[in-house]
Amino acid sequence: MKIISFCFCILALSVFPCYARLGETVDECHKRYGEPKTTGESGRAKLESFIVNNFNIIIIYWDQKSVSATYTKVNGKISMDETITILNEKEADGKTWGKAFASSLRSPADEKVP
Repeated sequence: MKIISFCFCILALSVFPCYARLGETVDECHKRYGEPKTTGESGRAKLESFIVNNFNIIIIYWDQKSVSATYTKVNGKISMDETITILNEKEADGKTWGKAFASSLRSPADEKVP
């Protein structure tokens, strides 16, 4: 079971539509997003999922620090305006993101499977 959990963590690290505040602790993420809906752990890796304002947020931690965050919409697809809002208002930490960067982000759902 640990091998399956570890493989899932590696897979989850390989695809993410946008990045969030990396380096935050588990407690800081709980303060930001509330209590997790689901959790999983394997060794030093930990995964938690949250639902906030119609978004699924999946945070992956390594040694209790966030190393990846994935945002998906509960129902539907994230629009360009929502992507920019997430980057600028929620995760920018004083930086400004524009459409040029946001348009380069792809969701795994956008990719065509042969």
